[in-house]
Amino acid sequence: MTASDAAAAAPSRVAVVIVTHNTREDVLACLDSLPEAGADEIVVVDAGSSDGTVGAVRSAFPSVEVLPLANVGYGSGANAGVARTSAPIVVVANADTRFAPRSLAQLAGVLADAPGVGAVGPLVRYPDGRHQASARRFPTLGQAAGHALLGLWWPRNPWTRSYRMLDDDPLAPRDVDWVSGCAVALRREAFLDVGGFDPGYFMFVEDVDLGYRL
Repeated sequence: MTASDAAAAAPSRVAVVIVTHNTREDVLACLDSLPEAGADEIVVVDAGSSDGTVGAVRSAFPSVEVLPLANVGYGSGANAGVARTSAPIVVVANADTRFAPRSLAQLAGVLADAPGVGAVGPLVRYPDGRHQASARRFPTLGQAAGHALLGLWWPRNPWTRSYRMLDDDPLAPRDVDWVSGCAVALRREAFLDVGGFDPGYFMFVEDVDLGYRL
């Protein structure tokens, strides 16, 4: 095996960026799951917390970089965190995420096998083990209206099922229009090429917009 072959076979380094606002205990639990998950770089972006998050993270995880900011919004915070990393794969995640062992290497492997893909969403589960639908289609006007009006009261209505891809096998790899920003693996080059998250969205919809541009 040549040096170039070895480099190509080596797993990509993975950075994790967590954006938090007053979720100290969640952040600490998330960080506790990352060593077994395989994180090479970790940045916690603290968006103006008043619950002692910054001090708690620095005390418990001295190797983690903490970036204190004002509450600039999720997308802007994530962009700032990504800018502090260098790994070719960056996972942006909510503070209440718990990563399974070796999960980051699996995500990096998917991106390595699909060079034309800019983002990959992991299988997401609720704490009780139920599948959390995180894959989405871009909704038509009718789907958006049906989901908005009926989604809360009739969760499996036809419009919500189509929009959230609920009839698909969640364990099967598939092409999607966008994935929830609660946990998404991004190819750094692709993310930067489209300008990252749009800072015009303070919270929510920034992941939909990113999907459009990727």
